[in-house]
Amino acid sequence: MGEQLTENLGNIALWNGAFALACVPAAAMAGRQFRWQWLVAAFLLFNLNIALVLDFFGLNERIYALAGSPETTFNWAGKITALSASVLILCTPFINLRAAGVTFRQDQKSFIGWIVFAALCALGVYIGLQIENDTHSAETIAYQLTMPSLEEEIFYRGIFLFCLVKAFGDGPRILWSNFGSAALISTLVFTIIHCLFWGASGIQFSTEAFLFAGVFGLVLTWMRTNTGSILLPILMHSAINTIWRLF
Repeated sequence: MGEQLTENLGNIALWNGAFALACVPAAAMAGRQFRWQWLVAAFLLFNLNIALVLDFFGLNERIYALAGSPETTFNWAGKITALSASVLILCTPFINLRAAGVTFRQDQKSFIGWIVFAALCALGVYIGLQIENDTHSAETIAYQLTMPSLEEEIFYRGIFLFCLVKAFGDGPRILWSNFGSAALISTLVFTIIHCLFWGASGIQFSTEAFLFAGVFGLVLTWMRTNTGSILLPILMHSAINTIWRLF
């Protein structure tokens, strides 16, 4: 078994373990509202998404070959295959597009989310002007502007959150958004995949990544539940990844 495959399997085990542990109290709190079929669907779709991003099926090499074997720094192929799978899943009758946030329509009070978006963008510009920043390549800007935001928001704040809401319910209305167990679990899983890894020396945990991904994961999930759409989270995610790199 190759070292990379071992690390990937370790990562999947860690992430699924954290996911499962978070679901135990959530299921207990949901009581009779809990629907295990949708939780199983969430687990299966989560693992499919991760397997595609990590290239478990060996599709990346074929995609790069079709594109003329370009020299790339980032995981374009993995993100593109995962994004394509999410789009296909959205085309099935099992996913209600409106309920999954795949709509331009905005809920009442969504203007609050847009105000927060404008404020955070302004803060990002200010921070970018204050720090010494290396010059970033065109590929870096193009990738960070598109792939993480499109692939991760459509899946984690769209499909994944939809399945979790079906499993556990919406939760209470807090700060102009429904923020219950489903929202918290989707945020936790999103955070864990950015900060908890299996490496050659065993489990590796980044406190910095945990705080950064956790805070912005909460903000992105709140924006999704406030507006009822993944549009604002996609824009916010793109802004988070790129604004500070432009100065």
